[in-house]
Amino acid sequence: MTILAIDQSLTDSGYCISGSPIKYGSIKTGKLRGTERLAFIRNEVFSLITSSRAELVAIEDYSYGSTGHTFSLGELGGVIKLLCYEMGIQRISIPIGSWKKHCLGKGNVKKDLVLKFVLQKYGFDTDNDNIADAYCLLKFAGDMIAFENGKEFPESSVETFKKLRGDKDATI
Repeated sequence: MTILAIDQSLTDSGYCISGSPIKYGSIKTGKLRGTERLAFIRNEVFSLITSSRAELVAIEDYSYGSTGHTFSLGELGGVIKLLCYEMGIQRISIPIGSWKKHCLGKGNVKKDLVLKFVLQKYGFDTDNDNIADAYCLLKFAGDMIAFENGKEFPESSVETFKKLRGDKDATI
């Protein structure tokens, strides 16, 4: 199964696509704002899904405790969810603390330390924290599929996988 993982951002969305090798990059919006920016990101994600033939899109769930551009980020999340729906592509929203705990061992790893953890644990080297986050989302989604196919994982991950299995928009 080909997985496209996206750490959505208004200015620099990181993405990773499963395969050997993993393909990765970011969607930079430059000076675009408002609806024009949302349309640009949507079109880029559409192209990534189409060119990779992704069967599953894994996105980072909303950060409910954040402040700032929460409405704009919510719109972006909705745009990506709607795109997946319209394309008939499976999608999973993975809570931030869940992927961090599963991939990095702690659910509250600071954004700037994710780069270090990802390099140490997986040997994946990038200087873009959004790409590093997308890499972890990709690993989480791949592990969730492996769990569904019988691979064993620590109980904390199993609980998360089971909750997300039943409700793709579950909040954990």
